[in-house]
Order: sequence, then structure tokens, then C-alpha cells
Amino acid sequence: MKNIDLSFYLEPPELTVSGTITIDALAPLSMVESQPGAYFRTALKPPPMMVYGALENMLGWHLPLKDGEGNVSRNTVLKGLAKAAKRRHKKLEEYKGHPWLSGKPLISSKTGYFSLLQYHLTLEEANTPAEPLVYDDLWSMHLRDKGMNFTGGSRNYDGQLEAFITQLRTSASTFKKMTPAEAKLRSEEKYELGDRKGFERIELDKVYETNTRKVNPISFRSGYPMYYVSPKKRGFVVPNELYVMAFRTTPAVLSILEDAFQHNYAPTYLGSSEGWINLKISSDES
Repeated sequence: MKNIDLSFYLEPPELTVSGTITIDALAPLSMVESQPGAYFRTALKPPPMMVYGALENMLGWHLPLKDGEGNVSRNTVLKGLAKAAKRRHKKLEEYKGHPWLSGKPLISSKTGYFSLLQYHLTLEEANTPAEPLVYDDLWSMHLRDKGMNFTGGSRNYDGQLEAFITQLRTSASTFKKMTPAEAKLRSEEKYELGDRKGFERIELDKVYETNTRKVNPISFRSGYPMYYVSPKKRGFVVPNELYVMAFRTTPAVLSILEDAFQHNYAPTYLGSSEGWINLKISSDES
């Protein structure tokens, strides 16, 4: 990851600059604020926390929620910035006890995300489109668990499994045509996957060297992608007008954002990665 200049945080959050951010939706948007269950309900206008995320993505700030594997978490970075700012401004009475120096986020999203910009950039609510097009569609959600759902949730798997998967599907099709009585009588002939007692764990490279027909697939988990796909019902909105959000910020952050709008490091989107948007910034000083 490239070096990130976060020196703006060391200056007091004196929000002397105001303006607007205009958001033009280039595709249908699905702006889901929290991790739901079976249905992903979209907001009709961009939640401020989601716009913070789009701005940080544009700036190239990709920080994990937890420390590990050589990565420094967002929480650790915030604490370090607050500590440095506190050392620099500890003699200023007007900032004594200020939350900016606490090393804790002022607000967080329902998924745990918070922005490093939040003390030095405030975003107002966007306008709600008068008559937006709203619809539901199926969306592929990538999941990972310790069970065996991965076997039916991926079109891709190791080529060594091809003949074995064909056996499973052929066996399932054959038994589906049988009467319940015949299927019960010949149950020992059926190829099955399961994680119950009696299902044998077979390593990927040994899958053709066994006569067992009851196989526990956990042993060849490495033959499948890390995540499996589960279709979910998700809401989308197509606004019939531009979204406009008023903001207040510091001169330093305005300069960072204006530069990023000219030389952004990544595509900007809201909600799902397919929800591409075009962002424009305008300050009252320009």
C-alpha cells in the first residue's frame, strides 16, 4: 500500500470552508447501510457515512478494521493521529477535552466503519429524489463459513474434482427418478456429501482412490474458491436527479479533496461495487 499523508489531522478541525459535493449516479445504486438478513433494502439517498467511504476510496485510503499481517488498522491509525495532535496542541485551552484528540471516532456506520475525515469534514444530508425508480433484483453475495455450503455455492472448483462432481450429479439424478421404496433399498449405492457421522473425509488427491460413497467435503475445501456465492434479494434505486450534499471543512482537507477529484486513485461507487458514480466538488471560495 502506498504511503498515505494524513497530516491534515494534526491541525485543529476549524471548519472555515463550505461548499457542495454533487453526486451523479452512472448506474443503479444499492445503498444498504447495515448487514441485513434475506433482503437488502436500499436508501433513497446517499448516507453521509457511505459518501465518506467513497471519498476515502477515491483518495486511496484502504485501512483494515483490525491489525494483523503487517497491516495497521483504522483504529490504531486514529489513535496515533490523535496522540500526535494532542502533543502538538496540548497547550491550547479551547481544545482541551475535544473529541478530536480522544482517538475515538465521533460516529460510525452500522457495519463498524468510520472515516478519518469526520472531524475535519462534515457532510449534510443529501436531497431525496422526487420520483426515483426503485426495484428489486437478485444479487450475488460472497460468503464464507466453516460448513459445507461452498459445495453448492460455486461454479468453479479444482479440475481434479470434475469427474467426482459428475458422479454426484448423476447419482442424484438417478435416485430422483426412483420411487421412495427403491431409493431406500439402494441407498448404499448413492453418492452423497455430508458432514454427519458416517461420512468419510477424503483428501483432494485421494478422492478417486476410495470406494466410499458418503464423503465429507471439508477435507477438499482447498479445491474450491475461498468464498461461495449466495443469491440475495437486493433493492436498487435509479435517481432522476443529481444528489447534492453541503459540506464544511478545513482548507487543508479541501486541497486534498480537490486534488483527488482531479487525480483519483480508484473508481468511485456507492453501496455495491457496481454502483458507479461521478463526484464533483465546489467550494464557496471557488
